[in-house]
Amino acid sequence: MDNTALKHYLPAVRGFLFFASDHGLPVESDKELDDSLSAYMCHMCYELDKHPGNGDKLVHGMRYLWPEKRLLLADRSLLGWHRIHIHGEGGPMPQECIACIAHWMRTHGYQDEALLVELCFDCYLRTGEAFALRQADVVLAHGGRAATLRVGVAERGEASKTGMRQGVIVDAPWLVDALADRLSDKSRRASGPLLHTTPPKFRQTWRDALEALGLEHAPPHTLRHSGPSEDLASGYRTFQQVQRRGRWTSEKSVMRYA
Repeated sequence: MDNTALKHYLPAVRGFLFFASDHGLPVESDKELDDSLSAYMCHMCYELDKHPGNGDKLVHGMRYLWPEKRLLLADRSLLGWHRIHIHGEGGPMPQECIACIAHWMRTHGYQDEALLVELCFDCYLRTGEAFALRQADVVLAHGGRAATLRVGVAERGEASKTGMRQGVIVDAPWLVDALADRLSDKSRRASGPLLHTTPPKFRQTWRDALEALGLEHAPPHTLRHSGPSEDLASGYRTFQQVQRRGRWTSEKSVMRYA
């Protein structure tokens, strides 16, 4: 028996067998074992929020010990786990945490960084899209009671990851008010940047806020994930509405947030 099996595979199999025993999951026949493995991986994925690498170790361990067994359902479950997991980009964060982060930034003098956080969450923006915004990219309507952001402005040679000439309506009324106040500042040029901050400064401020609030480390791209997840979980928007608002052409891209 090699070191990989001893260090990774066998502990994973042992964890599954303990779980099956504690929860009365049958493992006698191949089909029972396959069904119970799938149920255990669902538990790790949806309830424990584990990385799919844990499923890899488990399935590899089962095949290491019992190579003759067919684990078709377990294989499909593991594949699905990998597909919905957000690798290295940061999973969604509750809106209460987002609000605390923005509040911490604002009370510590980082007004533009706080606004960036709120825009990315509300409008499903990538941070790169937020940095590219100009004053002229905020289009006010209905006497300043509504606002739309232009994303991927082709006239400037820009394109977001999801294409050119796109836009998104700002949802939160107080955020519309904040943008209207910013545009009313005559000292700012229309062609100038909407947010006066830089990516390095924002990333450092983001890290400082997480540390000060006792939150786990997460990359800023978490903001792009958090808005759609919140809207889907609360039923505020349908799957199709989230897909349009996030400017995704593929349903597969949206499934990661569901």
